[in-house]
Amino acid sequence: MKKRSVLFVDDEPDVLSAIKRLMMDEPYDILFSGSGEDALHILKSTDVHVVVSDLRMPIMDGLTLLRSGYYSACVVSDV
Repeated sequence: MKKRSVLFVDDEPDVLSAIKRLMMDEPYDILFSGSGEDALHILKSTDVHVVVSDLRMPIMDGLTLLRSGYYSACVVSDV
């Protein structure tokens, strides 16, 4: 069975670095993006199953990214 993929999107490199360390042993294809625009490029070229995005980012915020239409379901939380 193909591994599921997760895309993490955050404009803070330290946050992405911490997530990378936490997820390194998990059975997923892990993708990272530093902006909403970059995430859209990844979504256009890669089969992504789950997107976890920061909501407060410059230029394109996380909510705009999640509303882009690339998902069949969207859950938004400010946790």
